[in-house]
Amino acid sequence: MAKTLYDPDILPVVTAWARQGLTKLEIAEKLGICEKTLYQWQKKYKALKLALKDGVEEADNRVEDTLYRKAMNGDTTAMIFWLKNRKPNNWRDKWELTATGELNIRIGFEDDDGDS
Repeated sequence: MAKTLYDPDILPVVTAWARQGLTKLEIAEKLGICEKTLYQWQKKYKALKLALKDGVEEADNRVEDTLYRKAMNGDTTAMIFWLKNRKPNNWRDKWELTATGELNIRIGFEDDDGDS
């Protein structure tokens, strides 16, 4: 499907592909264009940008809903993922602690005759 010119008739198809989770590279390949051209078209044609955005948001919303339902049904992995992303201050793997104050270190060297 080699296209050299933008065609607004592709909008519903592009939205559907984005809704299915295809990446922009995959969508560009299906359109028979390079990814750079797709990005240029997005900048030039607001309707295309919105079609992609709508499809991506719908796919993301479905995944979020599925994750939420799995977490509510006791899927431990889904629960952990949810909590780490929704409440990162309480549910993180790595904690960073900061200490303030003074640290005094005394280093002594011995002479050759054993005196400090």
